[in-house]
Amino acid sequence: MANPSSFLPTPGTRDLGTKELDMTALRQSVNNMAIIVNSKDSGYYPLSEFMSGQSWFKDPALSSQSSKAPSLRQGFRKVINFGPLPAAGSTPIAHGLNFAAGSTYIFTRIYGAATNPTLPRAIPIPYAAIVAADTLQLEVTATDVVITTGGTNYSAYTRCVVVIEWLQA
Repeated sequence: MANPSSFLPTPGTRDLGTKELDMTALRQSVNNMAIIVNSKDSGYYPLSEFMSGQSWFKDPALSSQSSKAPSLRQGFRKVINFGPLPAAGSTPIAHGLNFAAGSTYIFTRIYGAATNPTLPRAIPIPYAAIVAADTLQLEVTATDVVITTGGTNYSAYTRCVVVIEWLQA
């Protein structure tokens, strides 16, 4: 298929009593479904490490001469149920990944949102505000996901979810 992310049409119905089943057409239809389903980015957001269905470009450091053949790289996702935002300073929450110095992790997305259920109000994380004290910084360290406030008390934002996505080169 030229475009594996294409729309998959609904097949017509067949009257098996009057027509032979075309096995070639059936195989092609099942193959098309497998290609399209396997190339979709999953809408699943678990609290554990999950292969997201994303396929990323081949590692440019590899070639046909490398000991490891170049191939599309799989994307991974994990959700961190962060809890309340910090009143001031930084709050680290362990991510449980093996992201140490020299690791092959390449982060592709780090994002989240927090909700204040009382107001109600929601903000994205990281949060860039006009006033520096109102900003929120989001980062991933070797062991934690860390949210740092610019000085404003955000503890009323008691519901916070952070999503991290990465490649393992």
